[in-house]
Amino acid sequence: MSKKLEIGRPSIREAIQCLASDVDEFKNFAADFKTTRGNEDEGLFLDADLRINHLLLHACHNKFAARCLSGFSRRHFDQYKHLIDIKEIAERHEKIALSIAKRDQLASAAALDD
Repeated sequence: MSKKLEIGRPSIREAIQCLASDVDEFKNFAADFKTTRGNEDEGLFLDADLRINHLLLHACHNKFAARCLSGFSRRHFDQYKHLIDIKEIAERHEKIALSIAKRDQLASAAALDD
């Protein structure tokens, strides 16, 4: 399991307790990832991924995770983008964002394991 997923699990568990105003943001991110999936838009994906990471870290109040994930996703994406399917990864991010918005810890864990 990657370090990002190891850090992501507790962060998502904590983020599920997010403020009501954050719930709408997670729903917006899910919509962005759905658009990304339909258009295979790497730029939109990277922008939404960066913003959801910041919101996730803000919502969970986890300074350790924030330090570990800072800048990680873009470097990781650029290095491995030839190996990934943007539709697949956008769908996973969409599921994660929706599960957090619904405050569904089991669905969040399932989305990470897909």
